[in-house]
This record gives sequence, C-alpha cells and structure tokens, in this order.
Amino acid sequence: IAQKERPDIQGLELSKASSKYTQTIAQRENRPKFSLVSSVGSSGEAYSNQRLDMTNEWSIIGKVSWLLGGSTIEDSLTRDKVLPKNITDTTLKSEATTYSTKFSLLNNLNYYSERKEAEIAHKQVLNELNELKQKAASEIKEAYLSYQKALSQLNSSLSEKNFRNKELGVSIMRRNIAELPTSEVMQARIEVAQANSTYTQAVANHHLSIAALNKAM
Repeated sequence: IAQKERPDIQGLELSKASSKYTQTIAQRENRPKFSLVSSVGSSGEAYSNQRLDMTNEWSIIGKVSWLLGGSTIEDSLTRDKVLPKNITDTTLKSEATTYSTKFSLLNNLNYYSERKEAEIAHKQVLNELNELKQKAASEIKEAYLSYQKALSQLNSSLSEKNFRNKELGVSIMRRNIAELPTSEVMQARIEVAQANSTYTQAVANHHLSIAALNKAM
C-alpha cells in the first residue's frame, strides 16, 4: 500500500496503462474494419423555358477491409440512384449496384513492426515498474530496520541517562557523609555528561530514521 503513494511508482503506473492502451490499439489493427457512407438529396435540371422537376438522388457505400499476413483485402458494395441523362425526361430513373474486391499484397507490413514495438514498450514499462517496486520495498525494509535500531538505541540511552543521574545523586549523598571521595563524584558527573550526549545523539538519529522511513514510503 505504501508503494502506491510514491510519485515515481505512480508515474510508471500511468506509463503502464498508456503502453497497454497503445498495445491494444496495435493488436486491433488486425481486426476487420467496417464503414458505411450514405448521402441523400434532390437535384434536377431543365431548360430556361421548362418547369424544373426535382428528382431524388441517393447513394450508399458499404466497405469492409481486414489485414491478412501483411496484405489487405477490401470488399465494397455501392448502390446509387442517379439523375436521368436526358434532361427532357425527368421521369427516367437510373440505379446501379456495384460490388468490388481489392487485394493489396504486402502493403501493410508496418502493422507487425508497430505491434512488436508496442509489445516491447509495454514489457519494458512492466520491467521498470517491477524493478522500482522491488527497490522501493528494499528501501522501506531498510528504513524500517534503521528506525527500529534507532528506537532501541533511544530507549537504551534514556535508561542509561536515568541510571547515571540516579547514580550521581547517590554519589553526592555518600560524599556528604564522607563515604565517597570527591574524585568519585567527579567521575559520576562525567558519566552523566556522557550519557546525556549519547541520549541527545540517539534522539537525533531517531528523528532522522523517521524522516527516512516517511521518504521511503
């Protein structure tokens, strides 16, 4: 879950989705393609001294094409209803239906290279994403272990600090009743100072480990 919040992983996740979409488009180029075009209207023609009678005119074209081994097969069906050739006879109608097949040999070899490029690009993104996730997991694990170590050192140095302070208090009391020489009290003060320094460093390391863990996550 923590990995999903990293900007670098989020960026590669978007690249993964984009490369997958590109790969899907490249693969669909091999599927049959259908198209349908139609037009409807009215037109007519007459001499200036004749009445203009409008004639309906329409056209419809259906086409299907698909890729076969780098070559293209294209079938089309066209149906037309056109204006009469003789402008003096507007009742004459003309219709035509045409079926045609077109075969283009090895005219679309780019399909295979584009499809292969899309597959390679997608696999490359997947590999980069997997490597980044593994690296992130390693960084998170290392940062967490460092945090645990820093926390342990913090607790240990705090216990040491408290112990040295108590020991100093006892040494002072024993010196006051002449049971301990002043040199022993001075040594206890030095040990307190050392314990305080160690504790301060442990606190700093603890904060740094928290920052490193937050960055890794």
